Amino acid sequence: MPSSRIARRHDDPGLQPERTSLSWYRTLFLIVGVSMLFLRLGFIKNDLILVAGSIILLLCNIGVCIYAYKRNLFDVKSTVLTSYGSVIVKKMICFAVIFSALVFALSIIMSSYNRIFESYLI
Repeated sequence: MPSSRIARRHDDPGLQPERTSLSWYRTLFLIVGVSMLFLRLGFIKNDLILVAGSIILLLCNIGVCIYAYKRNLFDVKSTVLTSYGSVIVKKMICFAVIFSALVFALSIIMSSYNRIFESYLI
């Protein structure tokens, strides 16, 4: 049995740790990109919903980032990879995706409603 943690990870090719790490970091990068887009759009349109949505997405991203960092420190032979923490983080990612879609849809609906309402007043 290899003595170092990294050697044990590479000992089992079925785990594919590089692909897993890359997918976690791609997910983190995507959440940061979407939240920055919401933040910029919220400031441009002066929309509080988008600004609040971007802040919530960034907080969710911090949790996923902490988990991704700790995941790199796991000892594969002695750690259960489907732990309670990993399930919670996966639920946070699902929440972030669904929440971002709902916030963007709500922003579009509110801006459409405001345009229609303003056109009747003029």
